[in-house]
Amino acid sequence: MWSVLEMCRVLEVSRSGYYRWLKRKPSRREIDNKRLDAEIREIYDGSKGRYGSPKITEELQDRGRR
Repeated sequence: MWSVLEMCRVLEVSRSGYYRWLKRKPSRREIDNKRLDAEIREIYDGSKGRYGSPKITEELQDRGRR
């Protein structure tokens, strides 16, 4: 496993910048994406793995998602 110091050197970011990023609040988009991911998983699991992306998209639209 790589240390934070080694990774910061490779990625050319400061350690303080990394830790500031780590402690930031999640953005609205990140929160929305997590909710969407959970909804997709619920639909997929509810179909016992039978639905693909077209059917999942249709189901999301039926639920009011764009």
